[in-house]
Amino acid sequence: MEKKTPLYQTHVDMGGKIVEFGGFLMPVQYPTGVIAEHMAVREKAGLFDVSHMGELRLKGPDAVANVQKIITADISNMKDGEIKYSMFCNDNGGIIDDFIVYRCAAGNYWLVVNAGNREKDAAWVESHLSGDVDYRDEGNDWGQIALQGPKSGDILKKLCDEQYIPAKYYTFIEDVPLNLGERTIRALVSQTGYTGEYGFEIYCKAEDTVDLWKALLKAGEPEGLIPCGLGARDTLRLEASMPLYGHEMNDEITPKMAGLPCKLTGKDFIGRDALVALGAPKMKRIGMKVVGRGIVREHCDLYTMDGEKIGFLVAIYEENNEVYTALGLTIEECRVIIADTIAKARIIWEDEEIEEEDEPDTLFPEDSPSGILNTLIRWGWLKSDFDEKLNTYIISFPEYSQLFTELFQKLQTEDDSRERESILSIYSALFTYHSDTEKNNDILKNALQTSRRLGQLLSNMQDGMRSYFEELSQKKNFIGIQKVLVEEINNRDSKKYAILTTTDSFYRYKEAVKELVSQILRENDQKREQLVKERTGLVEGTVTSKRNQYRLEYCESASQLVYQVEREFDLIEKKYNKLIEQKTVFAKRALARIHYILQEGSSDEDHIVKLINLLDHHANSPQVLEQMRDRIRVGTQFKNITDRSFYNRKNAEDAGFHPIAMEKHNEETQMTDFVPKPLYTKKQLQEFRQKNIVDGRFVTDEQTIQSVEDLEKLLFLWQEETDDTKQEETVHIDGELKGEYGFVFSKLVIDAKKGEKK
Repeated sequence: MEKKTPLYQTHVDMGGKIVEFGGFLMPVQYPTGVIAEHMAVREKAGLFDVSHMGELRLKGPDAVANVQKIITADISNMKDGEIKYSMFCNDNGGIIDDFIVYRCAAGNYWLVVNAGNREKDAAWVESHLSGDVDYRDEGNDWGQIALQGPKSGDILKKLCDEQYIPAKYYTFIEDVPLNLGERTIRALVSQTGYTGEYGFEIYCKAEDTVDLWKALLKAGEPEGLIPCGLGARDTLRLEASMPLYGHEMNDEITPKMAGLPCKLTGKDFIGRDALVALGAPKMKRIGMKVVGRGIVREHCDLYTMDGEKIGFLVAIYEENNEVYTALGLTIEECRVIIADTIAKARIIWEDEEIEEEDEPDTLFPEDSPSGILNTLIRWGWLKSDFDEKLNTYIISFPEYSQLFTELFQKLQTEDDSRERESILSIYSALFTYHSDTEKNNDILKNALQTSRRLGQLLSNMQDGMRSYFEELSQKKNFIGIQKVLVEEINNRDSKKYAILTTTDSFYRYKEAVKELVSQILRENDQKREQLVKERTGLVEGTVTSKRNQYRLEYCESASQLVYQVEREFDLIEKKYNKLIEQKTVFAKRALARIHYILQEGSSDEDHIVKLINLLDHHANSPQVLEQMRDRIRVGTQFKNITDRSFYNRKNAEDAGFHPIAMEKHNEETQMTDFVPKPLYTKKQLQEFRQKNIVDGRFVTDEQTIQSVEDLEKLLFLWQEETDDTKQEETVHIDGELKGEYGFVFSKLVIDAKKGEKK
């Protein structure tokens, strides 16, 4: 029968997902999710219920001798208030359990053991005691809460004076008064934890546990403290390379194989002779990275490429627990994921029409995760295989499903790509890292990814700009040019270019980014030197030494990431300058071509366009057109000529705007004296600008474009404003607008230039 900690009902009330662990019903995660809980501990603070752990007390005249005999660590030099990490070993040198030893007073020792081994450890210890020693299993007397994270000290200070907070790692203070608001309790506070992060473990009477939990959450709320479950605890300890019994160790794995500290000189202990006889271990614990696809399970055998068995897998660490596509999951795990997804997204499934040949129970019955899973398998999005070893079905993503999933994700997130692929985003990430006292390397990884995306975007823009201007220059008539220009208005890359060269100018953040890079590298060098100095005084293999090594490697990784960001940024600068250079050259060529066509190279087709524009403003346009129909051979569809006659209304499902091509006429038409040239003067463009001035700014709205001429003027105005790359950035593009007559155009805002009167 599963046991419950004093906090069981509290976990249920707070929405914790309860699972069995070590014989106890414990929360594996809260509604916040494992990743959020993991990051809270790394960046702010997290609260864990660890009351399932066991506590064994040994005291009396012979307590020291007995503890020395049954554990691997030497406690002869321990002082009151100190803690050591140690293990029980069997006669063959295998690990029975690992734990921490508290020296409460001379001849009074406290062993905190793993939950799953509580009863086994208690019986084994009792069977090996001798002499005058008082031994008691106190596991049911205590509640234990772990407060972990960089903010944990600040939170604890709200419940007690600073003098009661242990200042050093692996030390503790007994009988600490903790103010819970309505009452004060007494507790043991140790600077320990199982996360690789700064933090504390607090031991109180079982009946005080709930009140202490609530008081800590209340005190920590302003600091970002959240409750955390076993899932985050596991990812945190793996990230910090802390072993867990049943995974990285068991009764067949020796301390040396697990890479744990175990001196074979200085004192005797159970299992020492066997360890001496075994000598150097033939196998040892190492970290490996899975780079290919496939199902990776704990305790599976590992082989070389030649088929030679070299070991077995003891634990799996996923950097992102929400990336399920590369994993092989059990059917039960998939049901949980689907249920969580529905809950988070608040999905409401619509009833589907069921064909006669369909099986009703496979089409989302009552929002059932099983039903949804079966449907995805039946449709081919998921693949189900029976695993004989695990005796259950394993669900995986076929390769084509992964490709489509990635594609759908890109389509869904395209709208915010401009923000992600911006100079400002790189600067913000570096600034955040520089300002963060704990220095989370994931921030640098995001900066590097953004830099690479931006570099690729600039490369794409170079190719796109070349193609755009080449297409523009090759057009032989005004209608062809106008089509290219309209397509450019609706082009997402064009909008990205406008943002890069205006509101998010490269040169606005160039020096700031380079300065941040220099500062981060300089601070990292200083931190590295400090860690190297600290390392000289540490004993290899100890927790403190491992902690130092982890931080040193973390520091090195940060420097490498910053160097990569710096290299990518240099490439961005080169590509950006090349892009500006190309734009200037290509634009001059294209504008020269447009000028020629508008001024001298007009075709018959263009004359018809001009005629339509003229007749649109004539008081008796139907009568005039009726008289001239035979001469210019215009079709009957243009009997009543308006802008609607020339352009189709925008289809609601169409993302772009497309003019209707006019039919070619074989018969020449002499109308040059009849139709004025549509090249707009500066005065006309200024009048158009003034008509749309709001509070000193040019702003387009749904009424701005009333005709083709207005659209042409907007294009010329946009070109004029973005031509001079050296001027202060004044142009902003903010989404799209749909005009009264079906025109789709950018929402253009032009600020007053520096020194210009509003």
